[in-house]
Amino acid sequence: FYRPHTLRLRRAPKYERNTRSINPVKGQLDKYSILIHPLSTEKAMGKMENENTLVYIVSQRATKPQIREAFREVHKVEPRKVNTLVRSDGKKKAYIRLGPDAEALNLANKIGLI
Repeated sequence: FYRPHTLRLRRAPKYERNTRSINPVKGQLDKYSILIHPLSTEKAMGKMENENTLVYIVSQRATKPQIREAFREVHKVEPRKVNTLVRSDGKKKAYIRLGPDAEALNLANKIGLI
């Protein structure tokens, strides 16, 4: 038993029901939405002095390469290594270790962290 083929017409809507073409989704992260703010806790200050590392709260959706590129564009400094972790309150924290040519204390002073 086979169902007979019927006429299939193309859709011709009277109006567009998808609102994405009207209001596009802001899915892309730019350099300012990736790096949210630096941390100035005691542990972060210790890392800054001893290990030449800056600590930032970053976007939850940001990846390590995106964090590295955003940091390079914003501060004009090449990071050596980026480590991330998700805190218990749901925010993502990034430890950005700077190379030997850049001093974390000088950069923190420049951005007003110290």
